[in-house]
Amino acid sequence: MELISNAARPIPGYEGLYAVTRAGVIYSLPRKHSRKLKIMTPVDNMKAGYLRVVLTKDGNSKLVYIHRVVAETYITNPDGKPMVNHIDGVKTNNRVENLEWVTRIENYVHAFELGLYPRNRIHPSKKKEVCGLVKAGVPVKLVAEKYGLKPGGVRSLVYRYEKAALPLAA
Repeated sequence: MELISNAARPIPGYEGLYAVTRAGVIYSLPRKHSRKLKIMTPVDNMKAGYLRVVLTKDGNSKLVYIHRVVAETYITNPDGKPMVNHIDGVKTNNRVENLEWVTRIENYVHAFELGLYPRNRIHPSKKKEVCGLVKAGVPVKLVAEKYGLKPGGVRSLVYRYEKAALPLAA
């Protein structure tokens, strides 16, 4: 265990049971029933593409995202931001240098700018502008032409973001 102490930190809430490196490698520490140090094998979340492992404490198992464990262990979060962003956009690159705490809007804008949402045609910061123009009475067709959208896309955007009262990027 001395060998691992310099390379990894204990996972908060799982001290003495698991440790994680800055590269995102999770170790199961030696215990009474298993005296060997084991590297945990990550499981790919097929739907979203993030890597996860199962951590067990007091007989309770929990499936955790590796990027979140790395961030909670190594990155301070003084602003209490709720999400962890992969700076390079690669969901399996869980190195601490590639992670940052972000808000939902910051995460969405970053993903849009990296091209991770290819079906979205308008920058999140412009959505409020589009909705404002439509609310002000500008014909949908003109708004659509100005932003390179189809009229149905403008109507859909206004419906989703104004009617559902979702927060928009500033």
